[in-house]
Amino acid sequence: MYKKKYCEGDKTICARYTVATTLGPEFVPENLYPNMFDRAKAILAENGK
Repeated sequence: MYKKKYCEGDKTICARYTVATTLGPEFVPENLYPNMFDRAKAILAENGK
């Protein structure tokens, strides 16, 4: 359900896509869900983005 809503349409609203395209796929934790924008922002901040 999350994948269809956040990642198969407008990918820019997918937290996983945001982290992967900004830092690289190796920075995307397995337990990061597409709707976890706050956590994605924290991951980006931790890595200087």
